[in-house]
Amino acid sequence: MLTYHFLYSNHAFAKKEWYNVLAPGFKERQICLTPCNKSAGLFNSADSLRGRVFTTSLADCNPEADSWRKVKFQCDEIKGFDCYTNFHGMDITRDKACSMIKKWHSLIEAFVQAKTTDGYIIRMFAIAFTDKTSR
Repeated sequence: MLTYHFLYSNHAFAKKEWYNVLAPGFKERQICLTPCNKSAGLFNSADSLRGRVFTTSLADCNPEADSWRKVKFQCDEIKGFDCYTNFHGMDITRDKACSMIKKWHSLIEAFVQAKTTDGYIIRMFAIAFTDKTSR
């Protein structure tokens, strides 16, 4: 007979609460579950979740998308056991970046930082590759 000892003993997960992490504007709204220490005394579990950054594949949010794109979401608001997030950034996986770099090609990287009219700071990164160069 299989028993779950962590429910009855001093297992670390016995002292956790699980929260749904919700992403804005995707077909699959719930991207993951995250554990958090239970509220006790003056400690509020929602305070430790606020500001936490979650990274997931874009294919997990939108099944038609590429799986090599990573999307980051930052938790801004907690209601009940739901964490509401905002977009925090996008990246590509390491294997995709390595497959784009080829021998005898030059790599050009650049970035620019701009402030929008509503006060957000956007940092854009660009990567480019030249044609094959001669020795």
